[in-house]
Amino acid sequence: MSTSRRSIDTSAPTRTRGSISAHPNTITAARLLLGISDADATEAKLITDHDTLDGRRYDELLPVVDALDVSGYVRAATAVYRRY
Repeated sequence: MSTSRRSIDTSAPTRTRGSISAHPNTITAARLLLGISDADATEAKLITDHDTLDGRRYDELLPVVDALDVSGYVRAATAVYRRY
């Protein structure tokens, strides 16, 4: 009996992060990136695209910013707070 092994695609997480980072909605991307525990990419997205943030969705953004702030990612929190 022959068994075949599939190779593991180690580039999948990188592609996933790239796809999320390219998402046109900054808040959605930030929430997803934080959801996969990528605080570095979350911070980068918020800093890079802070001018696209919609203040009407501040209630969705605040938990992300608070989580980053508590974790020591204060640059992203500052960028968002300065925007509003």
